[in-house]
Amino acid sequence: MKLKMFTGKTIAGASFDAGGMLAGGLLSSGIEGLVPIEDSKMRKAALAALGVFGAASIQGNDTTAKLVRNLLLGMGIRQGQRFIAEAATPTLPEADGTAMNKFMHDMLETGGGDVVKPTVEARRRMGMGYRFTPNRNNT
Repeated sequence: MKLKMFTGKTIAGASFDAGGMLAGGLLSSGIEGLVPIEDSKMRKAALAALGVFGAASIQGNDTTAKLVRNLLLGMGIRQGQRFIAEAATPTLPEADGTAMNKFMHDMLETGGGDVVKPTVEARRRMGMGYRFTPNRNNT
């Protein structure tokens, strides 16, 4: 690995990649609601695998191939992160204010740390108190 001074072209390329991955992650949350798998963890795992394997199957270096690859990678990353958080959240110790405990809760975005503080509305929608507990019957 060599570190070189960035140029306008490398900034544009990195911005394109980051934007595509960000958009793919955001779109994946909407796609997740359309997947007819009842088990929330399995739904997230399936979308994460689809994103990674789909991105690996895209060949070519034209703009369309790069965009689709980045969208799929963004979906794989976001759904993989949500799967890990949902699977690990029930095993976390209760928030007790210690540094490592805050770190773990912030990392998994449970609301038990300093960084992520769900609003009252978000807590109502979360159901059992875990950020990633699905509540598919919102009315």
